[in-house]
Amino acid sequence: MMNINKQKTHAFAVIAAAGLVLFGGTSAAVAAPQPNIVHILTDDLGWQDVACYYRAMHGKESIYETPNMDRMAENGMRFMQAYSPSPVCAPSRAAYMAGQSTLKTGVLHVLGGAPSRPRTPGFKYI
Repeated sequence: MMNINKQKTHAFAVIAAAGLVLFGGTSAAVAAPQPNIVHILTDDLGWQDVACYYRAMHGKESIYETPNMDRMAENGMRFMQAYSPSPVCAPSRAAYMAGQSTLKTGVLHVLGGAPSRPRTPGFKYI
């Protein structure tokens, strides 16, 4: 008889532990909502090409119309200072996607073109 009670107690403890793991006490604490983050990475888009940034700096309308990006900026957060890892697109994109500096990615120039060669003393430059 004693052995059966121990088994029932053990089974109840296992079921209770499984219930806590599965449901995690959700009724006691509600997790805070996570923010929605949208990062738009474009090639050849100057920071003043988006109308809301142009208006913020110059106080007049931009020649470009960007109503959807303006609406996102109005309802969200805008950043007025940023850093680009490279002045050209491919190394910047590789550094952003890898989360590393440009030199560590190994992408140092625009792919498809000839890589720049190091300066050599014997080469006749123009």
